[in-house]
Amino acid sequence: MPGNDRVTFPAGSVKRIRAGSDLILNIHYSPSPNAAQDQSEVRLYFAKKPVKQIVRTLTLTENNITNQPFRLAANTRPTFYINYGPLPDTVRLLSVLPHMHWLGQSVRAFAITPAGEAINLVSIPDWDYRWQLTYFFREPLVLPKGSTIIAEAHYDNTDQNPLNPNHPVRTVGYGWSSTDEMMNLVFYYIK
Repeated sequence: MPGNDRVTFPAGSVKRIRAGSDLILNIHYSPSPNAAQDQSEVRLYFAKKPVKQIVRTLTLTENNITNQPFRLAANTRPTFYINYGPLPDTVRLLSVLPHMHWLGQSVRAFAITPAGEAINLVSIPDWDYRWQLTYFFREPLVLPKGSTIIAEAHYDNTDQNPLNPNHPVRTVGYGWSSTDEMMNLVFYYIK
């Protein structure tokens, strides 16, 4: 993701890559005539000590949006919601990575526990496509079994949005090009 830094896990925790796996990178940006602009790199660090916990991934995508279809009509400012759960097991969240493109304005996510407690997961009131970080929690956030994750994302698909890449403004849906749009939340967690 643009602006993202390295992803490291707590001591004794690893993301398993099984022998014989293919590593497929999902980098979706437009080609540039200046090859020096691409500063992407991949570095893998292997566990040197016994592994205590396997890091797992939960990815919420456009398929999890409750107010489908995921379409941003031209000259609108839509809001989309995700309601995911209840979680089948207790999990300890290590991080969250929200992802939208140029039309994204703000995103927030929180969890509601079975006891009714709200746990804030992420809040970005002024989305910046160029800085999509994996936000690691200082300490893992415990989401008890039965918790629900709720997310809300606001978009601006108008000609008043100076970052709108589409001129003239057009209806936009899901897609890999930065002129399309997405709504993702990627969580790393351990059980």
